[in-house]
Amino acid sequence: MDADRMSRRSKPVTNAFIGTVNNLMNFEAESLQTTSSNKIISLLEQQISLVQQNQENFTEVQDNLAVIAVKLDPQLADYITFFHEPDEEGGSVTDEKSNSTDSTVPVSFFLYSDSSLFFQTVNQSMDGAAHNSRLRSSVASQVIGANIEGSVVKNLPTEYAVVASFPNTTSELLNDTEFVFHKMCVFWFVPEGTDDGYWSEEGCNLTEKMNYTICTCNHLTSFAVLVVASSKTSEAPAHSRVDCLFPTRPDEYAHCFLPLGKPLYFGFLLEVFLLVIFNTTLFIAVVRTVVFRQFLSTNAQRNKKAEVISRIQQFVLFWILLGLSWIFGFLSILPKRKINAFVALFCIFTSLQGVVFFIFFCAKIQR
Repeated sequence: MDADRMSRRSKPVTNAFIGTVNNLMNFEAESLQTTSSNKIISLLEQQISLVQQNQENFTEVQDNLAVIAVKLDPQLADYITFFHEPDEEGGSVTDEKSNSTDSTVPVSFFLYSDSSLFFQTVNQSMDGAAHNSRLRSSVASQVIGANIEGSVVKNLPTEYAVVASFPNTTSELLNDTEFVFHKMCVFWFVPEGTDDGYWSEEGCNLTEKMNYTICTCNHLTSFAVLVVASSKTSEAPAHSRVDCLFPTRPDEYAHCFLPLGKPLYFGFLLEVFLLVIFNTTLFIAVVRTVVFRQFLSTNAQRNKKAEVISRIQQFVLFWILLGLSWIFGFLSILPKRKINAFVALFCIFTSLQGVVFFIFFCAKIQR
């Protein structure tokens, strides 16, 4: 048994195994069953785990697949970098310092030239692409994988996140009738107890610098860039262009809105500000006339209490009716403000508008 394990983790056997996987990647992705492709990836990782039991490091680079298995000292390296130049014959791993000790951690890197082994039957990471005939998703990068033997790396803090950098090759995937609808960083996820994997963007963020797409993820697995392409249509092209232009903020991936500057100030905030000023003036006039008028009953304390409650209700009703919750909205966008209290107040009061209308105009009406 020991001789068999020694033979299986030998370099010639491992090179032959990698060569087989390399050749399988030459087939069309659709010709590989989903279960088979996931099994191939799993067997490859198991083989490299055996190789990690050897004393020496391991490197093998072929046309479609590159594998590096190294031992690193966690006490002497704050970070490690794996890089591979397509025109070179090998890959490289560097750490922050060159000294080493007897305490090492086995780390394995995998570089796939394409996503042919990562085949999914349904695009679960992008439901719109699965149900919209005008959308199609495609992996627009190489696939980079890494693992640490005996460890599951997940939920990393931001300062220790895994960073993967990919050259931008999106244009090569599009035909003349398509444009990029959405781009995201994804990782290959296989749910426990199943053999069907899919691309998921959970825990990953995308930024673009120069000609590179940079993925930052809080876990360690196989990463890639997924592009969702949409077919161009001749139906109402002007409307489609306007719809996509105004709500888009190209340098922001957490949410979409007008960028800071003249479009936001004069195209949105100015109109809302003038409306809030007008409504505030109207609110003050109405409150002075209705809410702060003299009490109709000064003798009966019971009636006086009921009238106070009624005027408070009127105050709240006029506040909601005139949309003055937008005051909190303006306060929430003040520069260099880190407190989210105004954001919470704006959301609460604005979302209660329909509830208040129902209570005052429906529920309280006596039939």
